Amino acid sequence: MVLSPKPWHPTALVLLCAADLLVMLDGTVVTVALPAIERDLGTSRADLQWVVTAYTLTLGAFMLVGGRVGDLYGRRRALVVGLVVFGAASGMAGLARDTGLLLAMRAVQGLGAGLAVPAALALLAATYREERERQRALGYLSATLDVGMVAGLVVGGASSPLRSVGRGAFSSSYRSVSCQQR
Repeated sequence: MVLSPKPWHPTALVLLCAADLLVMLDGTVVTVALPAIERDLGTSRADLQWVVTAYTLTLGAFMLVGGRVGDLYGRRRALVVGLVVFGAASGMAGLARDTGLLLAMRAVQGLGAGLAVPAALALLAATYREERERQRALGYLSATLDVGMVAGLVVGGASSPLRSVGRGAFSSSYRSVSCQQR
């Protein structure tokens, strides 16, 4: 009996890459929106730095915790909960009328991302067990993260003349997560 190699799972790869793309994109799209946030919410220059830092700090702080949560409660569950938290916080950030709520929701976005990112990576490693396939999948994931960093700046810049960038930056993340949950 000849065993065929494990099949390539493109759907799983696309979904896991999309989750990480969304997280990375949101980290950079807000950078271009900072002048609009300053204007629309009356945010001080000192607080503008926290709009970016609140997200990245909580993302970094919760990645190890998120990995452990995935180990204890299931990686898929951690990914879904992380994306739901991330999406809900994005929606609330888009509706924020003051800097305090915006900063709090950016921190909650980071928490959601801190759950989703390690879960996505662990699911990818579990899905592609053969070394060659896993390396290929990790290459696609790495490229997706790079695209997300650049795309966030492009999307943020392109959306600035169309609407209030501060609200648009967050609500686009919310819409993307809502579509992924269906």
